[in-house]
Amino acid sequence: DVDGRFPPLRAGGDRGGAAFHVDLMYTQREGETAIKVFQNFISDEAQIGQTLVNPATRERGVWSFAASPATYLIALEVSVPDTGMIGNGIPYEFSVSISPVTDLDLVELEPNATPSRSTPLPLNRSITGTSWDGSKDIDYYRVEVTEPGILWLGLTRPDGVGSTKLTLRDGSGVEIGSTQVPSNNLQAGHLQVGAGLAPPIERGSYTVQISPENERPGSVYQLAAFFARAAKHELVGSPGVVRPLRLGEKLRVTVDAAPDLGTEFEIIDARTQAVIVPSSRFVVTTSGVGEYTVAARDNFEGAIVIARLTNANGVTATLSIESPITVDTVPPVIRSVSH
Repeated sequence: DVDGRFPPLRAGGDRGGAAFHVDLMYTQREGETAIKVFQNFISDEAQIGQTLVNPATRERGVWSFAASPATYLIALEVSVPDTGMIGNGIPYEFSVSISPVTDLDLVELEPNATPSRSTPLPLNRSITGTSWDGSKDIDYYRVEVTEPGILWLGLTRPDGVGSTKLTLRDGSGVEIGSTQVPSNNLQAGHLQVGAGLAPPIERGSYTVQISPENERPGSVYQLAAFFARAAKHELVGSPGVVRPLRLGEKLRVTVDAAPDLGTEFEIIDARTQAVIVPSSRFVVTTSGVGEYTVAARDNFEGAIVIARLTNANGVTATLSIESPITVDTVPPVIRSVSH
């Protein structure tokens, strides 16, 4: 069923450790063409991508992916609607161009369809990936944690039409946590492990699994990983005391994270996620430390303290710092005085 198969395309030659962007451009005059890319040999397991060219795409396709040095096979499956014929002499134009990847931290490296071939995901960085198939293209990433702490994973897919499951597994493949990221809210969601009363995530190698469901083929997503050694909040002058905060008292929030991360603090409503105390009310004393002073009419119960960590690329993690806090500035009502 393959109308044309180009000679093997060798990306990178002997430049070991490099990665390359491969750009495919294809135009035709009628029918539909499935452009499939494989690494080393043609099989379902070796397939690393696919795109369709048809009247809906104005008979033109442009597709890019990043890959490690290897031999790649490109298969063109051409069909003519309503005829049942394959190919039938349909003219087409096809070109391939290759350019080096300048920053491996920023791109998904195909193929990464199994844990053993997972793409490295550096801490406090983000990476761009593509779901070339809306349900079958499962991507794996590897996160290395060098000390106990808090791991935050976030996924966004602004043009998403389906949903995406984000799963974290340990080195043995055991699931640690997962979250389903729906299509609403720009398909944005996150998973946090090791905060609050939960035990910290231990040092080791972890696998992040990205599983799209009913997604648009070729949909792009951004995956980010952030790490903090610890995060806590406490009443200034009375560490360890748990009670409602009173007028004039200070809450100190501390996040032990990389010093090059920008840090802001907020307090949000646990139910509505609305901001109760904005970042402007926090005074940042040192890197990763902020203080909030309770003012008149500050009254809320069971609110959540949030630390926003932002990297050099402008990607932000929203770290929830347990446990909930209550502020009570309402003076007591004295109904009677006796002696």
